[in-house]
Amino acid sequence: MARRDDLIPYAQKHDLHIVYISDIVAYRLANEKLIERVEEETIDFHGTEAQKITYRDHLGRTHTAVTLYKTHETCNVKFHNIGRDIDLILDSTRYRALSGAIDYLKQNGGVLIFLDTHTISKEQAREFGVGAQILKDLGIQNIRLLTSNTETEFVGLSGFGLDVVEKIEV
Repeated sequence: MARRDDLIPYAQKHDLHIVYISDIVAYRLANEKLIERVEEETIDFHGTEAQKITYRDHLGRTHTAVTLYKTHETCNVKFHNIGRDIDLILDSTRYRALSGAIDYLKQNGGVLIFLDTHTISKEQAREFGVGAQILKDLGIQNIRLLTSNTETEFVGLSGFGLDVVEKIEV
């Protein structure tokens, strides 16, 4: 297999385009649907009526979106990686962040997405883009991200047609 340093001059000489594996992966993630809606229901979420939408991904894992009020193209969003209850309760920072996000969403509307990353790493979840595909399914393009770390950068979201327009610390 030829290396990039060999391919670039060859492609230029023969007026060919180079497609990298990363380009193919980005294309597939942006154009192939890895999730499907399996259930929708109206629920009482901490005293507020909400929509609970359950998704199943291509690996058979279940993810849940709880939407408070109507979602729009620009929307408040909080991602929560599902883990063991004991780990959440014992980690006061994570617990406060989730609780604060719920309070914020109850007042301002938006969506809380529970991602099942228990069976895979957080890095793999990002690579699969499951959360991004859920947002795309909900019609959300511009994210006002609820986060406890406003310094985190989110690269690659534009490949899904998403943009973080604001980071809201909770």
